[in-house]
Amino acid sequence: LKSNSTLQKAYEGRNKVIDTKSAQNDNIKEKDVDLASQIVFTYFLNGEYKKALDYGEFYLNIYPQESKLQQTMFTVYLSNNESEKAKYIVKNYSLDEQNSDDIVSLAQMNFILGNYDIGLKLLNEAWNVDKNSLKIFDAVEQVSDRTTLLNDVDKAKEENKNEEFHNAVLAKIYSLNE
Repeated sequence: LKSNSTLQKAYEGRNKVIDTKSAQNDNIKEKDVDLASQIVFTYFLNGEYKKALDYGEFYLNIYPQESKLQQTMFTVYLSNNESEKAKYIVKNYSLDEQNSDDIVSLAQMNFILGNYDIGLKLLNEAWNVDKNSLKIFDAVEQVSDRTTLLNDVDKAKEENKNEEFHNAVLAKIYSLNE
C-alpha cells in the first residue's frame, strides 16, 4: 500500500527531526504525538495490526500520558488479542476531567470491556461537564448490550431519583428499541 511507504518515510523524517532538535520543544512534541497517532491508526486501518502494535508501543513508551494515543492503542491491543494491555490503558488513562468528549471516550472503552456501571458513571460525569454533548448519546447508541445498560440505568435512577441524566439516557435507549 502506498500509505505504508508514506508512513515509513514520515517515520524516518520524524527520526531525523527528533535527532537534530530538542524533543522537549512543545511544538515538536505536539506534532510528534499527532504523527505517532496517525502512524499507528493508519497501520491499524490497513490491517497491519502487528506494525500498529509495534509502533504504538514504541510511542507509548515516549508519550505514556497522551490520551489520543492511548485511545488508539486500546483498539490495537484488542485487535491483537491483548486484552490485559487494553485494560491497563483504561486503568491508567490520562483523563481530562474538564473535557466531556475525553470522558465519553473513557466511558466507551469501559463499555467495550463490559464495565457498564463504570461507563455509565463516566457518561454521567461527561453530562455534568457538558449537557449538550452529542457524544454522550452516541456512546449509548454504540453499546452492544443495551439490556445490561438499561438495568444499570434503572439501578442508578433508583439511587438518584430525580437525575435528569438517567432520564435522558433511558429516553435514548428506548428510542433505539423502536
